Amino acid sequence: MFGGYFWLFFLGPVTILAFIYIIVGALCEEGMAHVSRWWEGRRGLTDRKQSRYVRLCAQRLTSPKSQMRHEAAELLGELGDRSAVPALLRAMECYPTDVPFLLKVVQSLQQLGDMRAVPALRELTTGRHYGLMTAAWEAIEAIEPQSVLLRSASEPPGNREELLRPARHMGSSEACYLLRARNDR
Repeated sequence: MFGGYFWLFFLGPVTILAFIYIIVGALCEEGMAHVSRWWEGRRGLTDRKQSRYVRLCAQRLTSPKSQMRHEAAELLGELGDRSAVPALLRAMECYPTDVPFLLKVVQSLQQLGDMRAVPALRELTTGRHYGLMTAAWEAIEAIEPQSVLLRSASEPPGNREELLRPARHMGSSEACYLLRARNDR
């Protein structure tokens, strides 16, 4: 009655189910890879050294909504917590062409005043949008004086005690070291 095509009746449903299983598995795997990349991108901006509020804001730095990213960048500067600096620097790498976002990040880095931001800010000072380059220079000019301490090469006139004076009691081999004040804000 069925002739030579009887095996298709049994093979058909099994083949169809196997085909559906393979397609659904591939879609799930692709979807999980996308979710995994998304989660790594969000989690990559946070670390254990950050306060709870910095961590919450840092997760919003990778939001698909630009308004939320801008608000998070601005809020991180207003918090004044320097543990936000690494997250802001990584966010700059995620959105290198979003000039309004980069301007907010630069302003926040300037408010935080952490020296770790200076190399990234120097990269923004050439070959970019004029407003961004100007903001980066202003941020560098605001951050660097806070962390650089220079000592005079000679004694103050009249042997007066002054805040900036050469280090004493150093051997000739130690005279080439730069002494820097510790900044623990």
